[in-house]
Amino acid sequence: MASLFAAISIACAAAEPVTLRVGVCAPTVSVSLAPFAVAEKLGYSERENLRFDFIVAGTSTDCAKYLATRQFDTAQFSIEQIIAMRLQGVRMTTFYTFSQGNVYGIAVPQDSAIKTLSDLKGKRIGVTSMSSVGVLNGRAFLATVGLNPQTDVAFSAAGTGAQAAALLNRGQVDAVSMFDTQFAMIGNAGTPLRLLPLPQEYRAFPTTGFVALESTLRDKRAALEALGRLWAMGSEFTQANPEAAVRMAWDYFPQLKPVGTPEEQALANEVAVLKARLANWDLALGGVSDWGESNPAHYAAYVDFLLKWKMIQPGIPPTDLYTNALVPAFNRFDQQAVLKAAADWKK
Repeated sequence: MASLFAAISIACAAAEPVTLRVGVCAPTVSVSLAPFAVAEKLGYSERENLRFDFIVAGTSTDCAKYLATRQFDTAQFSIEQIIAMRLQGVRMTTFYTFSQGNVYGIAVPQDSAIKTLSDLKGKRIGVTSMSSVGVLNGRAFLATVGLNPQTDVAFSAAGTGAQAAALLNRGQVDAVSMFDTQFAMIGNAGTPLRLLPLPQEYRAFPTTGFVALESTLRDKRAALEALGRLWAMGSEFTQANPEAAVRMAWDYFPQLKPVGTPEEQALANEVAVLKARLANWDLALGGVSDWGESNPAHYAAYVDFLLKWKMIQPGIPPTDLYTNALVPAFNRFDQQAVLKAAADWKK
């Protein structure tokens, strides 16, 4: 592994590791954090002298508020909250885009009679919580087909995973407006879903990245560069060997490993969840070549979409929502060495 870091300038040379507080914008940690586990289990974090303190914040809306009050250094959330905070004078921005494609959508049980967004008129749509981005996105999706999202449908909190699956099975909600990993988790709970068709242009809108206050980017730049590099290496490994990444995530976050499910079935379920997220990490989808890179044209198109369907307030230019200044540092690692580690890994 020594060659892996041959081209890397170690971010924190002091004997005492630097700890970054990372907000988790979900009710619990999930296997989508696998790159952090890979970085830890393969010694990448130790080489960078970096540690992470994960803080479960609930939703991306909560994450944005906690980031604004400096309760953590960075978190993974989408640009709607960045715009809302910048309109309030809080200067935060995405410094690493990793979901190069849209993670959000509206899904129904596979055997549902609902085939299109228009069919949702008069229906009930479940969201993880009423403060989730699923509400905003769901309303925008409905507006694209001429429905009034305030009067033609009803949104209600459905929770996550098995809880949401139960509500769908009982007919208490007809559809769910959530995101990629949640759709997979509901499927794992015994309710396979079918995504409703969305506007084609929405597919390549960047939706999630690491966000930090501009002051944190200035004061902790070396540590955030190291975080991005670790995430890039972990992502490279995870794409190449998702099964290994899941097993590492179980070791790093023991609460993730299901209890009462045969291990092979649990592994298959978690790999399905992870692959749902990996599809949106594809650099080609974002029209970029480097890990963490933000595509200016895609950000501009996404802001136009959000403004058109009144999901955000005007006043923040797309260029305020991201920076590519740290991208070269994220990609300063030996890609072939990471891929070899993934190919050679044995449980």
